Amino acid sequence: YGIPLETPGRKKPSMRLQKQITKLYNNKCFSCGSVDHLLHIDHIIPQTKGGNAAFRNLQPLCKSCGNLKGNELPEEIEVYSAIYFGPYPSDSYEGLFW
Repeated sequence: YGIPLETPGRKKPSMRLQKQITKLYNNKCFSCGSVDHLLHIDHIIPQTKGGNAAFRNLQPLCKSCGNLKGNELPEEIEVYSAIYFGPYPSDSYEGLFW
């Protein structure tokens, strides 16, 4: 997509970046999945808490989900999958993913 991963010092994403993000998410809210043409680009880590306009810190949200999130930091979740900690599969390249 040609989206820059870093935007040093920028707090507000460019219009081009905003359009690319909404297109990437098919004009759907990241939180509830509703199709909304009035999505806004939310900073996952809010600007007031150090968030910038880097691609990895942006997500499209509808108005109601944006209001629910407000200025809060995201919840951290622990992702665990037994597949990465089990024995090597017989057909795997040893150590590549397991």
